[in-house]
Amino acid sequence: MVIFAKVATKKASEICQIFWQTWLALFFASGIRGGIQNWAVSVLEKRYDIVVPPEPAMKWESYASIIEQELQALFGNPNAKEKDYQEFFERHPSCLPQMYPIYLRGAHGPFPAIVSQPVLPGYSRKMPDFLYITRDSCTVYAVLIEIEDPAKPWATESGQQSAQFSQATNQLLDWKSWFREPKNILQFWDLYRFPSYLREGRSFEQKYFLIYGRRSDPTLTESFNKKRKDLEREDETHMTYDRIQPSPELRYCLCAKLDNIGYSAISVPPTIELGPMDCDVNRVIRGKQDAVRANRYLSDVRKKFLIERWPYWDNWKNGGIRGGERDSP
Repeated sequence: MVIFAKVATKKASEICQIFWQTWLALFFASGIRGGIQNWAVSVLEKRYDIVVPPEPAMKWESYASIIEQELQALFGNPNAKEKDYQEFFERHPSCLPQMYPIYLRGAHGPFPAIVSQPVLPGYSRKMPDFLYITRDSCTVYAVLIEIEDPAKPWATESGQQSAQFSQATNQLLDWKSWFREPKNILQFWDLYRFPSYLREGRSFEQKYFLIYGRRSDPTLTESFNKKRKDLEREDETHMTYDRIQPSPELRYCLCAKLDNIGYSAISVPPTIELGPMDCDVNRVIRGKQDAVRANRYLSDVRKKFLIERWPYWDNWKNGGIRGGERDSP
């Protein structure tokens, strides 16, 4: 009985295969060659070339180790200032907090990069240190990040929040107030060039992250730490530098500046691999080759490959076809 069942199953499979082969032959041989046939051909046809590089991208584990060493060196440097941490995050934007792990929303992004020292049109006070735009099926989010010198105290000797901490949280309030003005939101979309088709049918919200202080700060007593969570207002997350760690989900993410011309690359991660999935995002960022040249973690061989290969993907027209492949071994 078992042998008979196997034979019957094999025969049925062969009959189904013959049926579909015959049907497809008759279909394409007929005069019905319009949009359906064109669609089928375009889906089956790969419209890009994958190139095996002479040297692969840096492994994520190796890069994460480099980041950890640099961060610990900063923590151990008594002369390190906020500017040094700003430059650290510009080199390693994968260390900046992501929205999804905290809010479980906004998993698609950043678009097109994490922006350093972003501009809020018409706003003349302290700008955010970083900003990125992300989205999910319902909402587009602007995520604004403020970093402070980790040596700043959380509280006073009397257990009240310090003036430095109050000033930092008030900056978040100022940005919230700016986004409440509809005209400011319109200017924001114009400046940041976020595609309108990705905004259609979605609401717009903002989230705010404050990176402040260390857990070892003696003013962060048990009593003050208990009420620290209550000092977070709606849409805010306050975190110490001890929570900083690189995220592999951002291993292809660039850091950029935004000016009147558009986005200009500051840094390219050494883990980056090029391919059709990211070309629409990366092509709006200029100066990528310069950022590659300035990258201290890339070998000359890897730099040469990225510099020569990036124009191919910038000029590639995908015609709606996307593949998950990348230029890698």
